[in-house]
Amino acid sequence: MNATRNRKAPQPLSGSARWVGGGPTQARLDDGDAILQITVAGKEPGFYHVETNKDGDTVRGYRLIKIDALEKAATYDVELHADGLLTCDCPDATNVDRPGGCKHVKALRASLAACSK
Repeated sequence: MNATRNRKAPQPLSGSARWVGGGPTQARLDDGDAILQITVAGKEPGFYHVETNKDGDTVRGYRLIKIDALEKAATYDVELHADGLLTCDCPDATNVDRPGGCKHVKALRASLAACSK
C-alpha cells in the first residue's frame, strides 16, 4: 500500500526586519558590522551580521552570518542578480518554492530598500 502525504503548499512568510543600531553605512556592510534582526511571525527573532560580497567595486550579493551563542553559526549567501533579483542558498530557499522567497531574501530586500529612502 502506497501512502501519500497531502502537504500544504508553502505559504508566504510574514514578519519584520530591522537594522540594529540604525541603517548601515556602506563601510559597515563592507566590514560585516551591520546587524539585521529578522522576526518571522510566531517565532523568536534571529540576528545576523550582514556583509557585502563584492567583485571589485561591484556588489554581487550579501553574506548573512547568524549570531547564536548556543549553536554553530549558520552562514547564508544572498546573490544579487543583474535584474535586481535576490536568491539565497539557505535550505528554505533551495528546497521550498515559497512565494516571495525565504526570510533572508525578504528581510534583506525590505531592509536595504528602507535604507535607500
